[in-house]
Amino acid sequence: MSNLKIFYEFYDSNISSWTDISSYVLGDVSGFYGMANNDQVDRVASIGQINLTLNNSEGKFTPGTVTCFSGFDYGSKIRLRIEYSNISLIRFLGHVSLINLDAGTFGKRTVSIVAYDWFDYANNEEVNISEIKYNQKINEGVNYLISLMEHQPEFTEFYVGDDTFPTLFDNVVSGGKVIGEFQKLALSELSFIYLKHDNDNTLVVENRNKRNANSELTSIPVSPDFSLELLTEELV
Repeated sequence: MSNLKIFYEFYDSNISSWTDISSYVLGDVSGFYGMANNDQVDRVASIGQINLTLNNSEGKFTPGTVTCFSGFDYGSKIRLRIEYSNISLIRFLGHVSLINLDAGTFGKRTVSIVAYDWFDYANNEEVNISEIKYNQKINEGVNYLISLMEHQPEFTEFYVGDDTFPTLFDNVVSGGKVIGEFQKLALSELSFIYLKHDNDNTLVVENRNKRNANSELTSIPVSPDFSLELLTEELV
């Protein structure tokens, strides 16, 4: 019988490799990502996060010290990965945003870490629009926005919008954030924008009909009145 294995790892950019820190994890791990609720106006995913408490008795997670893990610092990528039946899946990928050190002389020395997913960047980076866009769809609008960002999503999966908007970015508020423009676009299209926490950590932009359960009509039903078949009542 295959066993489920859970790994917590951070990315050491100095050696371009992931470092397993699972053995340092203490207690329960909490987190969330996706849509905060199912309101009609809730169209863009919340900032996903994961919360870890780590054993720091050796100073492995104290940035700027000689005892710290190579490459571990604010902004370091961190992920939750599971293995089952020789299949490896990434269930969360984010970056270290908060480091809270508990460096007491007595008792356990621990560090609490909060990592946010890519939407944290979208929530903090200001929109610097250089031009108004005309006659574009939601996928084109989002693609333009992320092209202006310092931190790009790992991968994208954009569906071609069903609506074409006469103008985009003509009422951007000074100091506004990228995620706010995502919300405007998604509300206009009546679609969803979210991060798919798969092995590719993909930013998904849906169109209005992406979740339409109606299948495409491939044939037109013919009324019996116009067919060669006889109705039961015509046989008497």
